[in-house]
Amino acid sequence: MRRISGVDLPRPFRMGSRDLRHRSPNEDLRLPRKMREPILGFTRHTLNNSFSSLIGLLTLPHLSENEKGKTVSGIIADYKELRAGINSKQAVQLQMGAVSDMREFLLRLQQEFVFEAKNPSFDSSGERQKFSALINKSRVQLDKLLGILNGDPYRQFPEKFSLFRLVGDLAPQQEDTLHHVYRSPDGQPVFLFADQFDAALILENFFSNAVRACERKGVFPFVEVSAFLDDTLPRMAEITIRDKGVGFTTEELILIRRGKGFTSKGSASPDHGIGLIHCRFLIEQHGGRFDVSSREGDGTDIIFTLPAHAADK
Repeated sequence: MRRISGVDLPRPFRMGSRDLRHRSPNEDLRLPRKMREPILGFTRHTLNNSFSSLIGLLTLPHLSENEKGKTVSGIIADYKELRAGINSKQAVQLQMGAVSDMREFLLRLQQEFVFEAKNPSFDSSGERQKFSALINKSRVQLDKLLGILNGDPYRQFPEKFSLFRLVGDLAPQQEDTLHHVYRSPDGQPVFLFADQFDAALILENFFSNAVRACERKGVFPFVEVSAFLDDTLPRMAEITIRDKGVGFTTEELILIRRGKGFTSKGSASPDHGIGLIHCRFLIEQHGGRFDVSSREGDGTDIIFTLPAHAADK
């Protein structure tokens, strides 16, 4: 794997080099129990974002403002009630029931406003398609969550998406939060063919780690994301996330190398919850590889691979 130049770091180590697409059929691929609650919370977060977009697309031009207000308020109330049930404090069976109810609720919205609508519900056919696509994406996430709660083998739903766009969605360039730079060869976007929910979870965790590391060092959060297609790994994109924070101690690197988790102290930012070891699990599920290079006080490079879309090879 290509090394990142310009940083004097200890010898990097490689984890997850085995391609899990050729794993044993008897291997236990269930999600680690510690990951279930964080993924539950992340699903709630992404559902909120998707639902806000759905409401924004639903213009209902055939209704008066008063009728539209009542219709939208009713939809929002139903959503909030269902979302409250997707809560880690509930028993697993109740959580599964709430997830199933939310899935059916989204399906009813799709049928009412897309498939069986007698009057136009959107300003254009493009917005109608976006509405339906958002619902389909949310339903896939809920199907995945149901499997997790049921203890089924971990499922993935690969699709083509732009890494650049995903990075932009997760790390907005706002003056008071996180500034990031995205680099790729020749300035061309890199497209992945992976589970977008997993990729977002991985990246958000790495960004959260980078912010905490910069806060602990007392510097402004700055993250560089670079990506290129690795010719030695068929259809794989190598992604590097670099920060200039406090870096890992030797002891922490040893724990990571041994596959042990830990929590860094002294940060004002909340922990996203899944950690490097669980990110490694998700990366390996894609047949990817994961390296960490770091030196205390000089920042960290997280280097990992995910499947690239074949057209970009």
